[in-house]
Amino acid sequence: MPIRIVRFHRLASDEYLEALRRFDTRSPSTAQKFIDEVDRASARIATAAESCSPYLRGTRWVKVRDFQYVIYFKIVNDRLVRVMSVAQAGRRPGYWLSRLYRP
Repeated sequence: MPIRIVRFHRLASDEYLEALRRFDTRSPSTAQKFIDEVDRASARIATAAESCSPYLRGTRWVKVRDFQYVIYFKIVNDRLVRVMSVAQAGRRPGYWLSRLYRP
């Protein structure tokens, strides 16, 4: 399996930074753990995207360990994966699907 570049959609990046700010105001150590776990999930996506659970419209997902967050992504090609959302697990399912068609 190829190692892919993982790029975040601009709105997924915003979601990640918003979550990070919330964690940082409560506890800088929790914020750092969130960073580490998102990095771990991103590394899994980069190296084994096909092993992650399928979702809708050709997307897949992986849970951020120890946090109630899910990363939804699409395999673009053999070299690139696009993260479409860093979603709190309780959010409305599929709210981010329109991002598949917008930069």
